[in-house]
Amino acid sequence: DKFHESVISPLIIRAPQAKPLRQESVIELLDVYPTLLDLAGINASDHLEGESMVGLMSGDGEGWKDYAIVESKRGGKAVYTQEWSFMDWGNGAYELYDLKNDPFQFSNVAESNPDLIKELKSKTISVDE
Repeated sequence: DKFHESVISPLIIRAPQAKPLRQESVIELLDVYPTLLDLAGINASDHLEGESMVGLMSGDGEGWKDYAIVESKRGGKAVYTQEWSFMDWGNGAYELYDLKNDPFQFSNVAESNPDLIKELKSKTISVDE
């Protein structure tokens, strides 16, 4: 199964205070609500998991997250970055794809990248808590 195409989508936000800008950043849908609150001048609650994209929309990507987490109905967790697509099936099976060199995800390179698997897997731990 290839998941990258099913979890990426364009997001267009038009706000009076934002100049037109194309941004190729990793965002999650949970970032939309805090962004809308921020644009409306409403203080976002501390318990929200998402982050406001207002700074990102102004061209300041400093400190912006570099990955997104997706959970599968089949029990797996995926981590997506600009460069990698990683799926942890929870049963010891992993899939790792180099999106820059293999954008259609034909070659699973998980076995040859144990350190990267460990790093990406650690990002899913917060989902389990």
